[in-house]
Amino acid sequence: MPSVVSASVPRDFSTPVAYGDLVATILAVVALVALRGGWGAGIALAWIANLWGAADLLNALVLGIRLDASHLELGSFWYVVTFLVPILWVAHVMSFLLLLRRR
Repeated sequence: MPSVVSASVPRDFSTPVAYGDLVATILAVVALVALRGGWGAGIALAWIANLWGAADLLNALVLGIRLDASHLELGSFWYVVTFLVPILWVAHVMSFLLLLRRR
């Protein structure tokens, strides 16, 4: 979307980040529904969602460093990178701590 990120951003960066985020979101919603519904697989789904989300963030970080994303025209996506990504890292660490503590 041109209003979110410039068309000059390489697809080698934008495509894996976009699809990784989509899968992470779907997994997180499924895990939340499972946990809220008391499904037996809820904890396993929470692990899967958290592992995928953390791996996706790590992949985006590596791609961003490799492609020097600080010089890309990120448009309004800059706010996501600047404000939301650090919050996501903290949320994943907290989720891992809760999952490891819960036995």
